Amino acid sequence: MPIVFLCIDPNTNGGNCPALFIDRESGDLLFQGDEETDAATRAATARHSPMGERETMVRIPARMRKLILEALSAAENGDLVR
Repeated sequence: MPIVFLCIDPNTNGGNCPALFIDRESGDLLFQGDEETDAATRAATARHSPMGERETMVRIPARMRKLILEALSAAENGDLVR
């Protein structure tokens, strides 16, 4: 599976960081981040999309939104980070 790194939290200290990756074969996105464990948040989202048995919710910091959009745009244009 050719996983390619796209971006990482700019406030990272180098370990256990929110990050975004893409599977070059399928185009699937992989998010690394803290698991959302707040019961109220999980209940609110479950009203729209119940959590599957093998699913989890990952919280990505708002400061990464621009980076994620830029990384996804670059990926769409074939400019993947290697």
